[in-house]
Amino acid sequence: MFDYASGDVVTVVSGTEVWALTDEQLTAGLVEATRDKSRAEERLARFAVAAAERKLDKMAGATSMTAWLSHVTGVSRAEASKTARHADQLNEEVEPTRLVWATGELPTEKAATICKAINTLPDWVGSEGRALAQVTLLGFAPRFSCDDLKRLANHIIEVIDPDGAEEHASKKLEDEEARACAKTSFTMFGAGEGMTPGRFTLPTTQAAMLNT
Repeated sequence: MFDYASGDVVTVVSGTEVWALTDEQLTAGLVEATRDKSRAEERLARFAVAAAERKLDKMAGATSMTAWLSHVTGVSRAEASKTARHADQLNEEVEPTRLVWATGELPTEKAATICKAINTLPDWVGSEGRALAQVTLLGFAPRFSCDDLKRLANHIIEVIDPDGAEEHASKKLEDEEARACAKTSFTMFGAGEGMTPGRFTLPTTQAAMLNT
């Protein structure tokens, strides 16, 4: 089996008919095309960051960066929105991830997962902890699928600070419960004939109790 990261693959000659490629060449071509795609998407995100800093979207009278990107590039709003989201995640803190992404070795989806994980770490995680989290996830990236990497990223704080992770999980649960309580409502009204219908919105725990 070839190690595609080593470059020890047969170069696919540009212009060669696909049907004429060997299995080895076809596989190598797919890998290199995917790397090209990642490199291009990193450039798009980087250019979008610069455009946002210069407020080119506002200067053009666009309603948003997504709308402006869609207009100037001709891509769909969904595709432009994806580029805008990637751009929003780029900053000095995730520069190590961007550099690997720019080589094409790191697929865009994995790069976005790592950037989001680092940018959403709690404020109390210091620079050393953030650096450790990023290095750890970059190490995981080649070994795990996109879905598995997302799951690992969601729990990266447990790797870098197990004690703090427990406190963070408790605080997150409290916040979720507070938001749920804020949305709680219970309304009843008389319908006559001994009946009282109503409407309600309850947190999951209370709803389970009511159901019981």
